[in-house]
Order: sequence, then C-alpha cells, then structure tokens
Amino acid sequence: KNIDPKRDKMIFNNSFVYYLKKLLRTFKIKEPRYSSSIINNRIEENKLSSIEITAKKGALILFDSSYIHKGKIIPAVGQAGKTGWFYIHNRNTGELLLKSEAFVPQNNMFSEASEEGTTIYPGILGGSNWSPVSVNIDQHLAYVSGIHAPIKYTRHEKIVNGKAVRYTSSEPTNDDQWGLLSAVNLTDGKIRWQYRTDQPLLGGTLATKGNLVFVGEGNGNFSAVHGGSGEMLWSTKINAGVNAPAISYMINGKQYIAVVSGGNKIMGYKQGDFISVYSLN
Repeated sequence: KNIDPKRDKMIFNNSFVYYLKKLLRTFKIKEPRYSSSIINNRIEENKLSSIEITAKKGALILFDSSYIHKGKIIPAVGQAGKTGWFYIHNRNTGELLLKSEAFVPQNNMFSEASEEGTTIYPGILGGSNWSPVSVNIDQHLAYVSGIHAPIKYTRHEKIVNGKAVRYTSSEPTNDDQWGLLSAVNLTDGKIRWQYRTDQPLLGGTLATKGNLVFVGEGNGNFSAVHGGSGEMLWSTKINAGVNAPAISYMINGKQYIAVVSGGNKIMGYKQGDFISVYSLN
C-alpha cells in the first residue's frame, strides 16, 4: 500500500482490501466509503471516501512530478500485475494511461477449465506476485520481477447424493518454471530488455542512480545488472534464497547495498537467516 498525503489518499490492491475489511469487522470499526475503485480498468464512483483501490496484486509505485503523459506531468500509480502486464493509472481519476507489452509468456489466460486440463500461464502465482518494482526515472524504465509457472486448469465431476457435482482444480504442470527480470519503458510500454533466471523471481528489485539493478534469486544468487542493457555486471552467492528486495544507504559518503535472505518455504527456496551488506566503490 502507499500513502498519497497531497491528495489524502491511501492506494492499495484488492488483496489488501480483503484483509482491511476483515480487520475493521474484527474491531467493529466502521468501514470507510471508497471514492474510486479501479477494478479491471472500470471506475466506480462513491464520492464520500478518501481511499482509492487498485485491483491488481503487487507493490505499487507512486509517480508525482516524474511521470509525463502526452506532454503533461500526471500524478500516477504503476503496478506489475499478475496478468503479466505493467499498468499505469492516473491516481486522481483512475484513467488507464499505459498497459505494457507482456513481460512474461501468456497462454489461455482467460480460458475455461476442461476435462483434459487447460494449460494456463501466467498461473496462480501470476506473471509477477508481491515483488516490489523499482524505477530509474532518468532512464524512464521500471524493473519487474517476473514468474513463468504454468498450471493445468481441470474440470472434474463426481456424484454426490445421486447428483452430479462439477468442480475445478489448478495444479502445476510438468513444464519448466523460470524467472524473467524485465525493463519496461514507461513511455510506450515496450520491453527494453529481459534477463532470464533459473527459477521464478520472488523478492523484487532495487534500481540505483548509477544505473544498476540489484535482484535476488531463490537459489541464493544476488546480482547487479546494467539498468540500460540488462548485462550482468556482478553476482555473488548467499546460503539462502534471496527473496526480499535490497536497500541502499550512505555512510560518510560511501554507498552500501544490503539485502535480507530468508528463502521461501512455499516455493521450496532454501531457508536461512542472513543480512548481507556490500559497498559500492
């Protein structure tokens, strides 16, 4: 979620809305009314609210004086969706300003389940999950952690009390799973470059002013690539999955990069308990 104090708004995705409502009910707090819900690019106005909702999973990016659309500076919000596209909306009106090229392969995304099983990707994990996106506004690029993990969507039928009951299931296929680090052009939505990883990317990216992009992988790789070309510049190995975004800070004029490595049990990435810090010379 993100706070926009200038406009008195909180901007968050629909998964957060679910837990917010549950929390409010638990403590018997009156639920606020929503001014503007962006759901599948459809706007529903409800004028008494100060909360704005976007219905695509993942971390949000707020653009204030940095996003230019048709020659105008627009207060915008960007998000890498589970659908495999990067979206940018006007956060005052909900207007869709940009939908990028697909940053992961797509197949049968809106297909129904079938008896033999329909292969769909992005799958349940999405084209991008909760991983934070980073931006180099000088390059006008967003860096997205992508996931390729196909699923089989199957329709079943069984007899219950003499009646046929239909239900569906989703399960991973035997296809390869992998990750894609993508640089998305914020002006036209085109993919500038992509860097493929051995495993689905879950953890996010960090972009620096010096045109570096740091990204971690479930196998423990922690790497820096060139923000403009995607060229691998540096990599190290940590003894646990690097499934959190790195941070950058300065001490006495020297820049450091720090990252937490704890792995991910759901994905089968090696677990651990490390904080690693590196200096930029």
